[in-house]
Amino acid sequence: MRTPTGSGVRGPRRPLPAATGQVPAGAADTGVVVEDDSQAGGVALGGGLALAAAAGAAVVARRRTVRA
Repeated sequence: MRTPTGSGVRGPRRPLPAATGQVPAGAADTGVVVEDDSQAGGVALGGGLALAAAAGAAVVARRRTVRA
């Protein structure tokens, strides 16, 4: 990129001003109560492990039938 004078020399870079001010913490007050003690994470983890175990058992069964 050339400078307007055409010299090709760039001047010192100045820091850009911040795009935003202070970022607010938390969420908007929508009136919805958020419960932190939900069991959804544990249920999802358990379901994922059960699915992985079922897939592994299916692979083992398939290999045994092909080998026999």
